[in-house]
Amino acid sequence: MMRARHMAFPVTPERAEAWLACMSAALEEIGVDEPLRSFVIQRLSGPAHHFVNTESSTND
Repeated sequence: MMRARHMAFPVTPERAEAWLACMSAALEEIGVDEPLRSFVIQRLSGPAHHFVNTESSTND
């Protein structure tokens, strides 16, 4: 269901990585310490890459 909701938007591997970087920065900003921050990013990494629906482009 979540993947279907993202199909309307071009999600490239680079955008998935950028989103994960933003999430990591947000977790750091609010004071989430290691190893919890890494664990959360690891858990979000699977869905982030599952939502990829567009090949890489040189414009990203």
